[in-house]
Amino acid sequence: MSVSLDVSLSTETSIAMMLKDMRRIVDRVVGFVEREALGNTLGEMAEAYEEGWDSGSDEDDDDD
Repeated sequence: MSVSLDVSLSTETSIAMMLKDMRRIVDRVVGFVEREALGNTLGEMAEAYEEGWDSGSDEDDDDD
């Protein structure tokens, strides 16, 4: 049995603003070593939401 499924995911730049706010909180609360790693990750995620993200097409990847 085969089932065809098309999925779409969209977001808006407000997510990037929330991630940046989280990064500012992390900078004040979390220890230095953890803060840098977590801050960098949040910054990268915010940039991805600002620039847009496209995983490409997975069409026909699961031919069973």
